[in-house]
Amino acid sequence: MLAVNLWLSGGQIGYLAKRLTGQPATLRDFWAAGARAFMPLLGGTLLSALALGALVLIVMALSGLAALGGKGAPDLLARIIGFFVGLTLFIGFVWLIVRVSFWFIAIVTDQVGPVAGLKASFRATRRRFWPILGLVLLLLLISVAVQLPFRLIEWIGNLMGGGAATILGLLANLGATVANIFVGFVLLGAYIRFYEDVTSPTAGGGSPSG
Repeated sequence: MLAVNLWLSGGQIGYLAKRLTGQPATLRDFWAAGARAFMPLLGGTLLSALALGALVLIVMALSGLAALGGKGAPDLLARIIGFFVGLTLFIGFVWLIVRVSFWFIAIVTDQVGPVAGLKASFRATRRRFWPILGLVLLLLLISVAVQLPFRLIEWIGNLMGGGAATILGLLANLGATVANIFVGFVLLGAYIRFYEDVTSPTAGGGSPSG
């Protein structure tokens, strides 16, 4: 499943990148992009897993320090310590998500390795934290808004019960699946367009490999 998802991700990014830049794109391009980027994307996934493992260890260590710091202290002080530890971790997590948001896009579109792709993502997001965070929140809002009508249809079917619940549930899930595919392309296209814009020479971002 991991291998298939990585190949599909690479193919989808490569295909959409060509379409968004006005180039003709075929299913052959989809296949070629997925095959070409498979190993670098696998390397990026493994690096992500290692980073996640390190983050878990850091969280456990900080939680232990917070517990020790609050041990024997008033309950309010312990809660304050835990709050600031959690807030620091949350801010760090959001910052990291924004900085690596173009990692796999850079790997595919620039045809580079996982480390070079990570560096390209950090360059593309430098001094652009708030615009990119706004883009992430906007796309998340769009994704949720698209799903609401289908969830509402399913809820109405459940209230009605019987055959209506089955039919409406089936229609809602089918519609949600189609909408997810469409919205997935839209969201990915927005990220690719943003990355292409900020890394183009006219944007002052310079070449991603420079």
